[in-house]
Formats: sequence, structure tokens, C-alpha cells
Amino acid sequence: MQEIDVDELNAFIKALEERQQATDRLFEKTRQELREISLQADKRFEETRQELREISLQADRRAKEADKRAEEADKRFKEMSLEADKRSKAIDKRFEETRQERKEMSLEADKRFAEMSLEAEKRFKETERVIKESDLKTDKQIRELRGEFTSRWGRLVESLVSGDLVKLLKARNIDIDRVYGNDKGIWQGQQYEFDIVACNGTDIVVTEVKSMLNIKSVDYFLERMKLFKLSHSNEVRDKNLYGAVAYLHVDNGVDVYAQRQGLFVIRATGGSASITNQAGFTPKSF
Repeated sequence: MQEIDVDELNAFIKALEERQQATDRLFEKTRQELREISLQADKRFEETRQELREISLQADRRAKEADKRAEEADKRFKEMSLEADKRSKAIDKRFEETRQERKEMSLEADKRFAEMSLEAEKRFKETERVIKESDLKTDKQIRELRGEFTSRWGRLVESLVSGDLVKLLKARNIDIDRVYGNDKGIWQGQQYEFDIVACNGTDIVVTEVKSMLNIKSVDYFLERMKLFKLSHSNEVRDKNLYGAVAYLHVDNGVDVYAQRQGLFVIRATGGSASITNQAGFTPKSF
């Protein structure tokens, strides 16, 4: 067995100790560097976290500002909506008041007409009584009554022909330059007669005059308008053909019915006349 050299062993142990010490120093150095890296990473993480927090706070502030603006806009919208509703209700109220006023005026007119009718009936009955008393006197009264009616009827037709119809239609943007009455003729064996015809270069308005306007007379006139178009084809070609009804008295609601059929409606009042169609009325072109 070979003997161990103590000096060599000690030298070997010393070398191991030195290597171990070098390894410990390297480990400590590495550990220190890792610690510094970890601290730097923690610092950077904290800075990043702080930045994210600031960004989040700013986002929250902006979101709150946006919510506030949205609330203000919503509040303003509600205020505008309430104001619009208020104005709409005021308009509806005024419209209803106007409708009620027109209804009352219409009722008053109907009442007045009924009173006049009763008065007329009363006079007629008185006339019948007078007839029994004296045929001669009665004949004279009848002639006077007929003369009064004929005169009133004649004044209405004459008034429309002589100028009122021109003014009335001009107010509805139809400028008439020619008016003539009693348009008679025969077309393919059919006789026709139209009370008043008003025309210009682009429009023709045929007017039927009735002492009492009822639905039957309106429907009959609508049919006669077809005959006018056929019998006056050369005149009507490339022109707007409109219809109108004028009256002294009217059955309840017939004036509205005539308007719905697209006709101008003319009401005789005393010695003049007026169109009763609502504003914005568009006549039917036949």
C-alpha cells in the first residue's frame, strides 16, 4: 500500500477549499445580480402598474364626463320633447276650438235656414189660405212669389257669369279669361245643357247651378261631366277639366259630399257667392 503524502493532501484540500470559495463568490455574485434584476423588474412592474392606474383613472374620468354629457343631452331632449308636446297640445286645443266654432256657426246657419224654411212654409200656408179666399188675389201673390224666386235665381246666375265666378276661381289660382252661360247642344243623339262654362288657355270649369243641392243632383252632374268631355273633346283636349256646383240651399252634408267628389262648391249668399271648399283643396281633373 502506497503511503499518502500529507503535504500533497493538504495542498489538494486547500485547492478544493479555494475552488469552493471561488464557487461561493460566483454564486453570491450571481445571486446579487439576480436580486438586482428582480428589484428592477419589481420597480418596472410598479411603474407600469402606476401608469396603468393613471390611464384607468383618466378613462374613468372621461367616461364620467361622457356620461354627464349624455345625461345633459338626454335632459335637454326630454325638455324639448315636453315643449313640443306642450305646443302640440296647444295647437290641438286651438284646432278643436276652431272646429267647435265652425260647428257652432254651421249649426247656427242650419238653425237660421230652418227658421227661414219654417217662415217660408208659414207664408206658403198663408198663401193657400188666401187662395181659398180669392183666386185672383192668390194668383197675383203666386206670380209675385215666382217672380221673386226667378229674380233671385237670375241674379245668382247673372252674378256668377258677370264676374263673381272669375274672382272666386282666381282666388284658387285659376285665372279665367272667358265665361259664358247656357251651353246647349246635341252629341250623338244626347241633348246636353250646362249652366256656366269658364275657361282659359289651360283650364275649363263647368258650373251647375241649383236652387237646392242634394246628393242626387251632385251624382247626376258628375255623370254629365263625362258627357261634356265627350261632346267638347276638341275644346277639352290638353286642358284641365274641373267641375263646380253652385246653390242657394243645400241638404245637410251634401256640400261636403260634393267636395269629396272633387268639385268646387259655391254657396250663394245674398247678391254674391263664395267658394266653401277648405284651404288646400285640390279639384278633380275630369
